[in-house]
Amino acid sequence: MLWDQKFLFMVDEATRYKVAVAVDSREAEELQRKMLHHWMRFFGTRAALIMDQETSLMSHETCAKFERLNIKETERNNTWSRDTSA
Repeated sequence: MLWDQKFLFMVDEATRYKVAVAVDSREAEELQRKMLHHWMRFFGTRAALIMDQETSLMSHETCAKFERLNIKETERNNTWSRDTSA
């Protein structure tokens, strides 16, 4: 049923292009796999990734994976930033 389904929403901030993908769980591996398959596969990696407070994407392992892809992470509410150059 649709109400029981979880989705990952990705939005390009410059163009407002949106992608919504059904996910099986909120686990970091699942979300990373969906981001790679449904966004980065077509558009490449981004220089920066602005996220809401999805805790499964804030782990050290996820940060390391994003770092290997040269992606800097920042949170939408600007209460913290992993990008220390800003």
